Amino acid sequence: MAAALAAGGVTAAATVPAAAAPARAQACYDHSVGYETVEYGELHKWPRTGWATTSPYCADINIKANVMTDVKVCFRATGKCNGFKTA
Repeated sequence: MAAALAAGGVTAAATVPAAAAPARAQACYDHSVGYETVEYGELHKWPRTGWATTSPYCADINIKANVMTDVKVCFRATGKCNGFKTA
């Protein structure tokens, strides 16, 4: 489970590992969802409450920004965050 902090609005799109069958990868993209962030100081938080989770269609969570922005992902299980990356 993960939460993301971004310097602007973002859209979620989940994907499967590269080794997955093409049909499964396409199903993952077919079920991607859009979302909005909530302001968190100077940043924005997603999801608004709780944590993001994977779905039956995808093995991981990816974030696709609508605009150039910096994104940082934090993991509930470990309490650790990745560094900011431009997306």
